[in-house]
Amino acid sequence: WVATTALAIGSFSVAGIPPVGGFFGKFVMFDLAVTNESLVLVALIFIGSLLSIVYMFQMYRRRIAAPETEDVDGWGVQAVSLVMALSLVAIGVYPDPLLNLIQVAAESVPRGFTP
Repeated sequence: WVATTALAIGSFSVAGIPPVGGFFGKFVMFDLAVTNESLVLVALIFIGSLLSIVYMFQMYRRRIAAPETEDVDGWGVQAVSLVMALSLVAIGVYPDPLLNLIQVAAESVPRGFTP
């Protein structure tokens, strides 16, 4: 059940649903699209989130609907899944440390930098 719960939390993050970490990335993209008055980009962000929910929960549904067989998820897989899921929720609930780190990194990039 740990891996299945972690998959659901990861799915919410990919789709940009609060309170998980992926919400902030989607929010920033949405905010920039609205600021630039790009209705096409706003629509694409919403469609992308909707498609993310659909394909991620297809995996989730298959995981739930799979017949109960021998538990192939060892304690290591469950521990990693749990840590990652809790990290996504922690970033979503308290994003300030990560946002501060991103701000410092953004300020260190020289002006006019193009990859």
